Amino acid sequence: MRNNFMSLSSPMVLLCFVLITGCGAGSNLTSESGSATESGSTTGSVSAEIPGEAVLTGISYHSGDTVTINVPEMHCPFYCYPKVEETLTDLGGIKEMKLVAQKKEDKIDDPRIVISFSKDFDWDTAVKALEEVGFAGATVVTTD
Repeated sequence: MRNNFMSLSSPMVLLCFVLITGCGAGSNLTSESGSATESGSTTGSVSAEIPGEAVLTGISYHSGDTVTINVPEMHCPFYCYPKVEETLTDLGGIKEMKLVAQKKEDKIDDPRIVISFSKDFDWDTAVKALEEVGFAGATVVTTD
């Protein structure tokens, strides 16, 4: 009986250890300021809120910038995408927004959206607004 308990709990102990201590060199990441894109038009900073994971914060985009975002909680084109579109458009500064092509008309299998900006746009505000309407975890995938 004791051997069965130890064999089941050992993976759990290891998992807890990794979660608590981090899993590698990235766990000592500290904050640093820097540019978030190659073009230099987008600004932001990097911080480590979770051990081993860098999180971009303070990002803003400017007129003429284009980004592709991923909204992992967006699953249907009938409610989800229109709600995401409405939420982001209501913040102002969006010139154009388009869902990337999908395999099927009635399901979102690729939750990416391409957005062009007409004026300054704060990404942190957008993430908070999306979280408030049920679309947590939105991230920027690419910038142009």
